[in-house]
Amino acid sequence: MKYHYVYRIKNLVNNKEYVGKRSCNCLIIDDKYMGSGVLIKQAIKKYGSDKFSKEILKQFSHAEDAYRYEGEIVSLEYVSRLDTYNLVEGGRGVVGLIHSEKTRKLMSEVKKGKKQSRAHVESRAEAHRGRKNTETTRKLMSESALSRVNTYIFTEEHKAKLSSKKLSTSHRKALIDSCIGRKMSEESRHKSSLSNSVQIYHTPYGEFHSAIVAYKTLKCSKTTIESRCLNPDKIVRFPNQKNASMPDEMKFSKYDVGKTHRKLGWYVEKAT
Repeated sequence: MKYHYVYRIKNLVNNKEYVGKRSCNCLIIDDKYMGSGVLIKQAIKKYGSDKFSKEILKQFSHAEDAYRYEGEIVSLEYVSRLDTYNLVEGGRGVVGLIHSEKTRKLMSEVKKGKKQSRAHVESRAEAHRGRKNTETTRKLMSESALSRVNTYIFTEEHKAKLSSKKLSTSHRKALIDSCIGRKMSEESRHKSSLSNSVQIYHTPYGEFHSAIVAYKTLKCSKTTIESRCLNPDKIVRFPNQKNASMPDEMKFSKYDVGKTHRKLGWYVEKAT
């Protein structure tokens, strides 16, 4: 029999907390689980498990009810608070979420060297088996995939290796065949036109003739500038107050949620 519940873990040193949903096969009172969030794991490793308390907020007969209750507590406002370890909304998280560089690094460090057990892999597969995404969810996933900016940075050595390699005849033919008959969308033609001309990056803090000048002036990453200016119609879906690598004035707040990058002053256009 499966038991489902929502819990709160509290740091007795600094009073920061973490709320999550849990399903287990043992009695809830015997469950030693202390959360799987990146920041809460880092905190337990830093302070020791004896510096944390666990409170059972509510028990449920069905997992979906537990997820729903978790979502009511772990809202956008809750996640944006500075006294919580939660990074994303509750209720199965946020579809299409792109983690910050700091979050990805923390997640990588936590998982480094660890292998998932067979039981863990099977339980994850079972949780997703038979699930069907709604039309709205599929649309959000599609928009997120289309709006992502390539953030790979190659070293000079890597570039040299790539340039020294030659494509096989079959590979070149496959690439040519894949492009035959394809038509670029208006958005793709616009982006291609911009990439071949002098551009002006508009931001709420001024205009710049390149993304490099913009990010050096504003003390943020080039990825931030490009992801906002090159995707002006993208809607802000969550605040990023916990991104330590970004200046506070550039972070999206809860008041920016629901607005497009363009409406907030981020876009790019050809220089006249």
